[in-house]
Amino acid sequence: MTHEPPQPADPLSPRDAAAVDAVLARRAGEASPHDDSPEQIRVDAILSLLGTTKVVARPELVDVTLARVQRAAQRPSLRLNIEDEPGLHPEDEDALDALVAAGFDPVRVNSTLRPRAAKMCDIGGMITAVPLRASPDLTERTYSKVASLAMARPAGEQFAPSGGRFRFTDLVTVAAMITIVGAVMWPVMQSVRVQQIKSACGANMATIAAAFTTYAGDYRGSLPVATASLGTGKWWDVGTSRSNSANLFQLPKERYIAIEDLACQGNPRAIKACCVKSNSDWGCIQEVSYSYQLMFGPARPIWSGEASVILTDKSPVVMRAVRGQVIKPLENSANHCGTGQWCLSTDGSAQWATTPQRGEDNIWLPAFLDEIIADARRRGASGVFVPAVTLRGNELPASARDTFVGP
Repeated sequence: MTHEPPQPADPLSPRDAAAVDAVLARRAGEASPHDDSPEQIRVDAILSLLGTTKVVARPELVDVTLARVQRAAQRPSLRLNIEDEPGLHPEDEDALDALVAAGFDPVRVNSTLRPRAAKMCDIGGMITAVPLRASPDLTERTYSKVASLAMARPAGEQFAPSGGRFRFTDLVTVAAMITIVGAVMWPVMQSVRVQQIKSACGANMATIAAAFTTYAGDYRGSLPVATASLGTGKWWDVGTSRSNSANLFQLPKERYIAIEDLACQGNPRAIKACCVKSNSDWGCIQEVSYSYQLMFGPARPIWSGEASVILTDKSPVVMRAVRGQVIKPLENSANHCGTGQWCLSTDGSAQWATTPQRGEDNIWLPAFLDEIIADARRRGASGVFVPAVTLRGNELPASARDTFVGP
């Protein structure tokens, strides 16, 4: 005696089923007839809620998923027992609690749980590294779509698989709700991550200030200098030992500070470990997290009680100039998503600045460019055309009090 397989309670109509197959096949890159039928247009609109552009499914993943769905369909209820619910390892739970209590700073977590907390921060960094880009009305449109699907559902229909399969509308509803939750939570998580990076960077500034103090005590108030002459090169030629970053590299090279203390978490290319004995500079400009006062000028600043900016988050102006682009003088550092930058002064204090402009001095530019830009603003107000400016890599500060950092 043969048994017919159970049929779904609410199968799609032949036209709807054909439209779903055609759209999925087309998005998977397979040959498929394409037309502007209402059914295909509706399926495209529903899938667009998920941001789907291409379907990539491995055969073994499909088999495993179908097997799990089939097993779930044989249960009297989809409700899981407490024992069946996935959860963190007890030590991971303790580490997560400790990390939250420490303000998401793994350094403040006790040494037993610190490795697990650090890994959680790394995972969180991967989640929040890419900013959310969604149109402002995405949540409202998604909610409207879900509401219309819910109203169209027959009375008494339960959100559960019937006959061994999920209804297509149920699948879309769950996915749409996930989209809404993501749209709400992602900016929050991004904000937490930015604040965490800002706090960690502020701690780095305090560590660097202590290193400058010790170095200056050993060298009669002088600040780190690897070479006093720029020669014929450019001060942004990182890795050549004649760049300005090689001057700052003296701190870890002479063991006044660890290399990881010069790495901002907001710089994905930052180096946290290297052989500082055999190196004289970072490998490339992308690895550098902080911009140091140009030390090739006619007069170098010293570590003293005067508040003159000596170190900042990485200069966005230098990065644009290296790529041959027109500079944006008022742009903030990319280390903190353009929200601002830390500025360490020669008196040992560190301030968070939301603009690179400090009075008439721009920390990204030498004095003569400050004057050109100020004059350009006056000319622009009178309608006179002003050409764009950039850096060439051989500009120098006019004096010890002219803040000009790089790379």
